[in-house]
Amino acid sequence: MDTSKYEDVKFEFLIEVGEDENNLNPFSNKKYKIYNLATMKYTGDTGSTDENGRFKLKHNQAAMFEEDKVADTSGIAENQYYRVTERNLNSHEYNEVKVNETQIVSKYEETIKDDGTITGNPDNTSYNAVSPVYSTSETKGVVFYNRCSAYNKRELHIRKEMKTGQLSDGTFDVQVSLGDSLYVGGYILITSSGNESKTTSNGMISLKVGEEAVISEIPSGTSFKVVEVNLDDTVYEDPQYRVTGAKNPSTDNGETTGELKLGENTLVTVTNTLTGTPDTPYIEVQKTFVGLGDPDGQLSDFQIEIYDKTPGDGAVPVAILRLDDSDVSTSDDGYIYTWKINDLEAGTYYVKESGEDVDDYTNSIMVNGSKLDPNGYVQITTQEAEYTYVKGERVDQCNNTTQTMDYMPNFIVGSLTASEGYFVWTEDTLSVGEREAIVALIKTN
Repeated sequence: MDTSKYEDVKFEFLIEVGEDENNLNPFSNKKYKIYNLATMKYTGDTGSTDENGRFKLKHNQAAMFEEDKVADTSGIAENQYYRVTERNLNSHEYNEVKVNETQIVSKYEETIKDDGTITGNPDNTSYNAVSPVYSTSETKGVVFYNRCSAYNKRELHIRKEMKTGQLSDGTFDVQVSLGDSLYVGGYILITSSGNESKTTSNGMISLKVGEEAVISEIPSGTSFKVVEVNLDDTVYEDPQYRVTGAKNPSTDNGETTGELKLGENTLVTVTNTLTGTPDTPYIEVQKTFVGLGDPDGQLSDFQIEIYDKTPGDGAVPVAILRLDDSDVSTSDDGYIYTWKINDLEAGTYYVKESGEDVDDYTNSIMVNGSKLDPNGYVQITTQEAEYTYVKGERVDQCNNTTQTMDYMPNFIVGSLTASEGYFVWTEDTLSVGEREAIVALIKTN
């Protein structure tokens, strides 16, 4: 079996020892060494049976009961009898158990239906696999071999997506851990052109948008962690994780974790969002004071209020603009204060000001060249941004050539025919909506 997929699975055992093969008792509170079963070398770790003689091992581990004063472990005397039981198994998970290559449990007669129901064992009750009674003078060890049932071999799917309406031609890296270790082994990469067999030596899997990686034959109960790495934060915001079909799922701390569930496959979807200025409606307000030498000092109570419904009758402003929270500049006309309110919904808004009176000054309010009555307001309407492709020029053979245009372009797109990608030149940083519009234009032209 692929050991990297079983590192997190624990199996429970009971060991009983006695001088009489018909009178065995739990080998309680005995410390043992943990060996690597494949190499039979001591790992440096120890374990202990509990008061009932029970203990747990992971795949490819062996409990070695031998006297060692340094490790403070216990052995079993010669001419003793012992028996080992593997406990709490069920045919949903393991449908055959062998001890020292001899089959002692077989559940092949049971049939697993699509819904997971097993005939002959509808309640999925647990069973124990009990070894024969051995003598320490004849048999020095017991090895249990468990056959993982098809129903217990689950899959971890990892899918890459972009936020709805956004596109990307980039490659993204995710790192996968099973149990306490980075995953090492094979996986299937599902792409638009078919399936590919891949391997990873450090848990790293590369995906493009719309692709999916599948790691198969993972036993249920195995913990997993998926985290996106090497993400360019100048292009993408922090990824969002969504997980289904897992036990105890979590998407905290910039990663997703959980355990694979019996009878279900787990899907982790990693969604990216482009950075940039959101293309939500906004209102820009500019206020010019003419004839005042110190607006901040003379108009300490001045403010501009923005409402999403007609002012009055208890209406609450969605924004209040004050002089000390603005961009200030000067002109021949006077002091100019500017504010910008972002992330508004499309619709109608009402703008009014208050606190504009100054002693010994005559006050007159002009909005876009028209006089505004005292306590009056200006009505404005915002809408979602729209982008229109007005003019363009296509050059098919432009490698290492100089191009001349009779107009100043907003952007230039270059097609990388060798790598089937593209790049975009712009003078200013594009907003998310502008990026989406350009990508859509590239795909249609």
